[in-house]
Amino acid sequence: MQSRDRESGWGEDAGGMTTAAFPQTLSKVDALIMRLARLRQNSIVGSVLVGAAWALAGLGLRAAASSFYGAISGFIILLPAVIVAAVSAGRIGGWTAITACLLGGWAVVELTAPTGQAMTPGLGRVATINFIVVGLFCSEMGAWLRRTLQRLERSLSALRMSDARIDETEGRLQVVSELAPAMLWMSDADGKCVHLNQDQRLFWNAPDDLTGFDFAGLIHPDDRQRVLAATAEAMRAARGFTLECRHRRHDGVYRIIQSRARPRLSPSGEFLGLIGVNTDVTDARQAEAELNRSRSELQAMVDQSAAGIVRLDMEGRITAINARYAELLGLTPEAAIGRSTRDVSHPDDVAATEAALEAISGGGGGDQLIKRYVHPDGRVIWALVSVRALRDADGAAVGYIAGSVDITAAREAEAALRESETRFRQLADIAPSPVWLTDIDGAIDFANAALREFFGEGSEMLSGQRWREAVHPEDAAMVARIQQDSRPRREPYGFEARIRRHDLAWRWMRISVKPRFDDDGVFLGYAGMAFDVTENREALQAAARQERRQAFLLQLVDRLRDMSDPDAIMDEVERSLGDLLEADRVGYGEIDQEAGVVSMSRDWTAGVVSARGQFSLRDLGAGLIPELAAGRTVRVEDVRTDPRTADVAAAFDALQTRSLIRAPLIRGGQLRAFLYAHASHARQWTEAEAALLEEVAARTWAEVERARAEAETLESEQRFRAIADTAPVLIWVTNQDRTRAFVNQAYVDFYGSTYEAARDADWRAVLHPDDHQRILEESLAGEATGEPFSMEGRYRRHDGEWRWLKSFSRPRLSGTEVVGFVGVAFDVTDMRDARARLEESEGRFRTVADSAPALIWMSDDAAQIVFANRRYRTFFSVRSQRQLRDSWRRLIHPDDEPVFTGAFMRAFEARDRFEALIRVNHPTLGQRWLRTEGVPRFDAEGNFQGYVGASLDITDAKRAEEDLKRINELLEERVGEALQEKAEAEAHLMHAQRMEAVGRLTGGVAHDFNNLLTVVIGALDIILRSDDPAKRKKLGEAALAAARRGESLTHQLLAFSRRQALRPEPVDLNALIRESEPLLRRAVGEAVDFRVRLKRGGARVLVDPAQFEAALLNLIVNARDALGDVTGGQLREGARITVQTQACLVQAGDAPELPPGDYVCVSVSDNGAGMSPEVLNRVFEPFFTTKAVGKGTGLGLSQVYGFARQSGGGVRIASTPGRGTEMRLYLPPLFDNAEAEAPSRPPVAEAPFTGGRRVLLVEDDVNVSAIALDLLESFGFDVRLAETGAEAQEALAAERFDVMLTDVVMPGGMSGVELARQVAQDWPDMRIALTSGYVGDDVDAVLADTPWPFLRKPYSAEQLRQVIEGRASPPA
Repeated sequence: MQSRDRESGWGEDAGGMTTAAFPQTLSKVDALIMRLARLRQNSIVGSVLVGAAWALAGLGLRAAASSFYGAISGFIILLPAVIVAAVSAGRIGGWTAITACLLGGWAVVELTAPTGQAMTPGLGRVATINFIVVGLFCSEMGAWLRRTLQRLERSLSALRMSDARIDETEGRLQVVSELAPAMLWMSDADGKCVHLNQDQRLFWNAPDDLTGFDFAGLIHPDDRQRVLAATAEAMRAARGFTLECRHRRHDGVYRIIQSRARPRLSPSGEFLGLIGVNTDVTDARQAEAELNRSRSELQAMVDQSAAGIVRLDMEGRITAINARYAELLGLTPEAAIGRSTRDVSHPDDVAATEAALEAISGGGGGDQLIKRYVHPDGRVIWALVSVRALRDADGAAVGYIAGSVDITAAREAEAALRESETRFRQLADIAPSPVWLTDIDGAIDFANAALREFFGEGSEMLSGQRWREAVHPEDAAMVARIQQDSRPRREPYGFEARIRRHDLAWRWMRISVKPRFDDDGVFLGYAGMAFDVTENREALQAAARQERRQAFLLQLVDRLRDMSDPDAIMDEVERSLGDLLEADRVGYGEIDQEAGVVSMSRDWTAGVVSARGQFSLRDLGAGLIPELAAGRTVRVEDVRTDPRTADVAAAFDALQTRSLIRAPLIRGGQLRAFLYAHASHARQWTEAEAALLEEVAARTWAEVERARAEAETLESEQRFRAIADTAPVLIWVTNQDRTRAFVNQAYVDFYGSTYEAARDADWRAVLHPDDHQRILEESLAGEATGEPFSMEGRYRRHDGEWRWLKSFSRPRLSGTEVVGFVGVAFDVTDMRDARARLEESEGRFRTVADSAPALIWMSDDAAQIVFANRRYRTFFSVRSQRQLRDSWRRLIHPDDEPVFTGAFMRAFEARDRFEALIRVNHPTLGQRWLRTEGVPRFDAEGNFQGYVGASLDITDAKRAEEDLKRINELLEERVGEALQEKAEAEAHLMHAQRMEAVGRLTGGVAHDFNNLLTVVIGALDIILRSDDPAKRKKLGEAALAAARRGESLTHQLLAFSRRQALRPEPVDLNALIRESEPLLRRAVGEAVDFRVRLKRGGARVLVDPAQFEAALLNLIVNARDALGDVTGGQLREGARITVQTQACLVQAGDAPELPPGDYVCVSVSDNGAGMSPEVLNRVFEPFFTTKAVGKGTGLGLSQVYGFARQSGGGVRIASTPGRGTEMRLYLPPLFDNAEAEAPSRPPVAEAPFTGGRRVLLVEDDVNVSAIALDLLESFGFDVRLAETGAEAQEALAAERFDVMLTDVVMPGGMSGVELARQVAQDWPDMRIALTSGYVGDDVDAVLADTPWPFLRKPYSAEQLRQVIEGRASPPA
């Protein structure tokens, strides 16, 4: 280190400077700069002079070094003068020094430069500019340094002053801490005590030196672990805590100490420890325990009360509720908390309830009202509610207390139950404790925020001895005496006295005062602390009064609960109330305001005459009646001086009455009665007595009305029995254990026995076996709900006949408890038979009307068409009911109209069957041949109603006949060319055979539909004439079901003709059969042995699952029918049906219609009658059946055949008469790679429906458009209708739409697909959907390349919603 100093030149030098002396020199320089910066310049002149002086010093130094600089300017040596000038005098001094140095410097250079060595002008300019630039920079830096040093000086001065104030404050806080009447402590970051004030050291007897002191040993063993854990957690988290535990005082007594601690943090946020205050709350906790005990006893009485009690806040929300009130609301007490009166009240009573609460909170004494609550199960509960406002010490409303009595049962019996309200007050919160310090004369020289708030900021009570003026006059002497006894001896003292607060309210304060001394023991004054105990005193007094009052009310209600005699109830009330109030007379007065009289049928007296009798309202103070009618309790201290009774004082004198009090009883908004108490001397009735009388009146009058209602109910029951015995229906009443308590005479007659035997008989024993389980389950479920319910089943009458009875049961309630049911049963056997026949007829009608491939029409008795089905309207372009009448005339061939009209009118006049063959000129299809048949229709009385008929398009059949004729002509003309034209003749012959099959199919359809049309029209007549909504709804539901059956029949026809569009998908036939097995078992019946054998490993194919299930069901139904009557008739012995899946290999020639290869086979075999070869050859022909008329359509196996061929497979049947039949369905198997290679439509990005709701509906069929329009509008869409593509384009040009739904086949020359393509091009953002009722390869081909969703008719409402909202798929 020494060698490095020497090398650096920092060792000893010629001047003798050492390493230690250099820092000292720097310190002196720093001090000099600080002194220069502290120089104050009071004027600009002073700053200029300082700058000039330093410039002269610098110039002197430059002149002394002239020999060194020669002809060089040497201005750099002047820069320190500029810096020092700026530090001493600021920016002005620096600028002055620059100017003076520059001018003086050139003067020195000129005077001292050697001869012949003058500086060139260029170097002179450079030196000047450099000096100015660097000088300005140094001047600014010096000025900045001056300002910075001055600010630093001011900060240091402020810091020194702050330290002084902190020292002073810490001294005062130390005095407050030591002498405060509270136990204060402080710990370090490790939890060790570092400071205890005087009171805390005395309490624990702790030493002054706290080293090694552990307070844990002074904590009660039962509390120690909890306190240490809380302390450790607070130290770990650097946060405060509040807890209570038992500490051992210096005398060995454990006291309850409340400890409040807060963290001590350094300015940088470092945790330094905890600081806290310990308060002895033993006395307060003992008082609280006593108060809680009284409160618990009172709460127990409230909870056990027969009345409901609830406490509400100012917003009407429930804050406390007893079990009875919660039961009334149908809730648990926990669920009721937080709900408002609006939530639980009947909507019609909400306004009245809120108005009553507002009136009460505004200063009203209380109110009673009858209102309704809505039970969660929907029942309406009537209740009598008494409400009072809860007020704080200042009289301001802070909530409500309400009592309620369920009067539902009494109200249903034309009376009401009522229980009175209960008042409950809540103790006020204890205010923060004031703390103060006094001087030796007792004058306050320090007061904390709580004391200032108590007396008011700036109050004169905080100066000198003025606080004595705030002491209550009755307590002033006691306070002065205690101070005189304790102050001379410098002893602690305490007292409780009333002190006037800044708002002039008198508050009871518990005051504790202790003397304070300095370190030398010199008395400095007193430290005091006060606790506001006003609420404790008032709460204890109020609780005692409330406890006595509630005890009386509860005991009275308990005594009345079991009484049933109204007179006995009134006797008990009058006696109990008279004893409690020390009145001379107590009784009830019942008012008839229309007659103007009051009846006092009975009273209780004590040494005065009775007031029983009937009096005029005028005789007993007519002026009191309006107040009673308004719901106010009337108090009269002296009937002789009160202006309301002075004029009838003589009447009261006759009754030995001098003062009175009356509580009104309001029912239905009318004054019905009052409860009164009389005294024979003048008396001032208190608020408490008035409130008690009101509660007793409300509760007990409800009991009186209940007793009267029970008596009336008994009489009503007797009348009920007499009426029930004359009723032509079965009536019974059950007990809670489900036994019959009463049955009427019709019930006895149904059983054919005596009354007792019928009543005690088990009704379940006469239930039909098929209905037994269902009826029992419905009965138990209905009774469990506690609501009315109905059942319908078969019961055996005493003569053995099964009769259908429809019963209705309603619960009997006792309060809210179900005590049994009242039931009524009607014999609906004949009604059900008629309804079954009607439903069967309606079903056939709806099936034909909605699904028939014919033009169906109906005329009235004037030969005008009044109804046509959808196909008719579409064919004749009927768009309105007005066009329907003559629609057919527009298209009929002119040559055929006279013949057709004449034939129809002849049949019409004769009421005979009508047939005709006509030609029509269709605008789109050209000339078509129609065969029309009609039959007359009559109503139930035989009156002629018109005709119903059907028209079939037989154009293809007519053309086939013409083709056949032309073939015959060609054969005759070309007899010589037979060999050449043989192939052509065979082709024509095959075509003719196909047309013949079509003719047979058309004839069969026409035959079936003609039979069904009679049923269709009959059912329509019933719907049109019926005004019964239920019946119309039922017929509508039956119509919808029939439509689905007709749709299914149409699909079967299309499947046979290979016109039904299949939706194949990869499926496992084994899984489909397992899922359908329960349905298939029910189809064959329990008497048949139904077996299923499935191929292992699955049977995967590519088919339409729905069509496969239909085909399988048709095969099984045919097998079942081959076994005989499975419903109870002749059934083949050992009847068995087996369904099996297996892999089959078809060789060449095995089946002409099937190519060789592997197939999945599904076989259905039975051991029935079998089929003959003749039947076997025709089994797949449509409408061919061997069943009886009406037992089958002949389309089942045709559908199976069509489905198999469309799916790429076939059907083979093997049958032996007398042994059974096996039908085997062959389907191509689906291999693993086949599913992946199956053609699939690329996914279309259909966005979820989030756009607008404007829909353009393009539909030419009026009826379909009307239904679709109603459905779309019910979904919330705004719909515009167009009938053709041209109208749709006009609508699109005029308005904006979000969705377009268009029919595919429409008149007008533009199809729906063409319209959709045009719209997609012009409006690419519009959603488009297609719909059509046409099926077949032509329609499928049109839809094959369309990307839009397709909705096939008929469709349901949900299917329409899905396609409009974009949840449907494009056509497959």
